[in-house]
Amino acid sequence: MSILTRNKVCKYLFFFALSLLIGCVNSAPKQYPTPQIPASKFHSADLAMRLGRTIESDLIARSGEGNDRYSHIGIIIESDSGLVVIDIEPSTDKYMEQIKAQSLKEFFSPSKAIAGAVFRYKELDSIEINTLKTCAIRELNSSITFDHDYLLSDPTQMYCTELIEHIYKSINISLSEGRTQRLPLAKEPVIMPSGISRNKNLEKIWSYDLRALRDSIR
Repeated sequence: MSILTRNKVCKYLFFFALSLLIGCVNSAPKQYPTPQIPASKFHSADLAMRLGRTIESDLIARSGEGNDRYSHIGIIIESDSGLVVIDIEPSTDKYMEQIKAQSLKEFFSPSKAIAGAVFRYKELDSIEINTLKTCAIRELNSSITFDHDYLLSDPTQMYCTELIEHIYKSINISLSEGRTQRLPLAKEPVIMPSGISRNKNLEKIWSYDLRALRDSIR
């Protein structure tokens, strides 16, 4: 998830650089190994989170609370082609800013993420899981586009955490439990990935950090 629109990046980075004392970032791309994804452990309604490789992603993760530092989230569902992640994110191509489905391999690709995890909401029954899957597919087939204004009050556009919160509310569960944060340039309080990962009913069933893996095989 990016709390930025392309024309606001500089202002946002400057503001957070002052508040978080971000140091210099090496612009040279780093090579990371591909994570081994245990897809057989996952099923519909699991939550996929990742930490992106961009400066914006790092700032989003740092601005959250708790020990888990992620910048983007999607929901896993079973499809005819296997498990996919349904999510929404900003893009330079406006036609790519709609809700989409991508493979686990693509979602956790080293080109997009340096760390990630899959969480499961405890004790969901089969009816609830099917309801979540149905809702996720319905949103996938909708015309909803990415919300660059980050307005929870506007259901016609959504950002990543808002989408997942909305899907889970179809079974009367608030993943964020009301946790929001005020961020620069955002008109309304924003649901952060950390606001969801801190839900005590979520259990982490898999995680990885490519930085640690890269260092271990040197």
